[in-house]
Amino acid sequence: MKGHGFISFQSEQLNDPSSPLNEVREIILKNNRLFVTTNNMDEVIRFIQNGIGIGLLPKNIIEKSSKYHLFKQLPPFPHVSIIPISLAWHKDRELSLLEQYFINDLRSVFNVNHSKNNE
Repeated sequence: MKGHGFISFQSEQLNDPSSPLNEVREIILKNNRLFVTTNNMDEVIRFIQNGIGIGLLPKNIIEKSSKYHLFKQLPPFPHVSIIPISLAWHKDRELSLLEQYFINDLRSVFNVNHSKNNE
């Protein structure tokens, strides 16, 4: 994921600096540039679907989307285990070798069913 644009909500920048979501955002931004900031959920979803970058999205919003199958969820990590997180990319975008390794490592570490996520 290093070097990919990060898509952020304006409200994320205003949140409590000690919040778990802010910690995740800061970790991502250490290795990635902030590419887009918006306060519109539909814009964030559209940017991610079009392959512009990665972003943190509420699971309940994505589950309601007719394009739910286009999004990939990251397994929970210890410091954000209470926050559902999805890793999303456009289904027609060819993943780089690094991205493929990263996703495969996540799947093996967290015992994610490979066939389900290869849609």
